[in-house]
Amino acid sequence: MELPTPDASVELTRHLQFVVYRMAGYILHVLKKSIKCAECYQRLQAPEDSDNPLAQFIDLTDYSPGAQIKVSSEVYKLLSPVERVMWAAKSQVITMGGGLREKFIAHFERVLADYSLGTCHPTKDKIVARYVKMRLLQMSKNLNKDFVSDVHGAAAFGSRTMGGGLLTERYAPRARGKIFSRHCSIQRL
Repeated sequence: MELPTPDASVELTRHLQFVVYRMAGYILHVLKKSIKCAECYQRLQAPEDSDNPLAQFIDLTDYSPGAQIKVSSEVYKLLSPVERVMWAAKSQVITMGGGLREKFIAHFERVLADYSLGTCHPTKDKIVARYVKMRLLQMSKNLNKDFVSDVHGAAAFGSRTMGGGLLTERYAPRARGKIFSRHCSIQRL
C-alpha cells in the first residue's frame, strides 16, 4: 500500500498549523542534546523578531517565558507536509502491517529528499523521525476508537487498551522481559 504524497494530501486547518508548530518546538527541545552544533540549533529556531503568525502564537501562549521554542520557517515547512501525509494516511495505518515507523520514515526520505534546512550538519532526518514517532504514538491512542467498526476482525481491537497496545507493538516492538524489576521483586514470607 502506497502512502500519499504531500501534494495529494489535505491542507492543514489553522488549528492544526498551530499544533504542528508547537510540536516542532517540542522536537527541537528534545533534540537539543543530540544536535551538538550550536550554529545548526540556532538556524532551526526562529529569530526573536519573527513576524510569523505561528511564532507570535507561541509568544501569546508562553506563560513561562522561554518554555516554548519558536522554530524557523524551514522547520515548519519540513514538518507541514509530513503532517499532511500522516493525516491523509490515518485510515490506512491499521491495514499497513508491521514496521509503520520505518515505512513512514522511508517514505519521507524519498518525498523530502530535495528539501534542505540550511544547517551545516544533517538534522532533517532526526527531526522527521522524531515527529513520526510522536504522531504514531498519538495515533495509536486514538485509532482504536475511530476505526474499530471499520477493521475486519475488529475483535482484536475490542478494548481500548488492547488496541493501542497492538498498534504500538506493530510499529515499535519492545523486547519482552521480566515483569518485575530487581528492585520490585516479591519476597516470600
